[in-house]
Amino acid sequence: MSQYDSDCWSCQHLQGLREVSRAPRIYEGSYWNVEHVPDTSLPGWIVIVLQRHAPALHDLSAAEFNELGKMMPACINAVHDCLSSAKEYVMQFAESDHFQHVHFHIVPRSAHWPDQLQGPRVFGAIGDDVPNLISVEQMSSVAGQLKQAIHKHLDG
Repeated sequence: MSQYDSDCWSCQHLQGLREVSRAPRIYEGSYWNVEHVPDTSLPGWIVIVLQRHAPALHDLSAAEFNELGKMMPACINAVHDCLSSAKEYVMQFAESDHFQHVHFHIVPRSAHWPDQLQGPRVFGAIGDDVPNLISVEQMSSVAGQLKQAIHKHLDG
C-alpha cells in the first residue's frame, strides 16, 4: 500500500505535485511538517501535517504520536512568542474534500478578536473568497519567524 492517497491534496503537496502553501515550509520533522496555511486573513495560522496519508487519529503510530507530542507545544509557544496571541486554537477534523489527511490547525487568537471569528467560526478567515488575505510576502515573513521560534522550543 502506498503511503499517499492520489485524491488527497495534502499527499499531492507532500510529493511536490500540488502547491498548497505558498510560504516556505516552516519545519520538517521525521513524521510531521509545519506549514503556513494559504488563503487566510490571519498571519501565523499554521498546520502540522502528517508526512504520510492517514485519515484518522487512530491510524497514527506510537512514533508519530511521540513526535506530535513534542511538535504541538513547540508550535503553540512559537505562535504565542511571535504573534503575542491571547489564546491559540487547535483543531483537527480531516474531513474537507481533498483534505481527509490528519493535520492540526493552530490559529493565533489575538486579544482583540472579532466575535464573528470566535471558536469554530474562525474558519471564516480561510479560503480564497476571504477579504483581506495576507500576502505571500507577509506569510513568508511570519513563517521565517515561526521557524526560528519552533527550533528554539524544540532545542531548548
